[in-house]
Amino acid sequence: MTPIEPALSPVLELRDLGRIAEICRLRARVWLASGAAPNAFANGQWREACDDTARHWIVESDGVIVAAL
Repeated sequence: MTPIEPALSPVLELRDLGRIAEICRLRARVWLASGAAPNAFANGQWREACDDTARHWIVESDGVIVAAL
């Protein structure tokens, strides 16, 4: 049986600033999976000082952010 590939959105500009925390959690998960120390991420997030004012671009799978820049 062949696994089904998830449907990915095109690259989208994030307009809902309420979702920035999702990006911050994704960053932390990626760094943790790469071996970073868990205590490096307050509240399980990597938040940048500019996150609330920067433009963010995302890719989603079933409404979940799976990539961000």
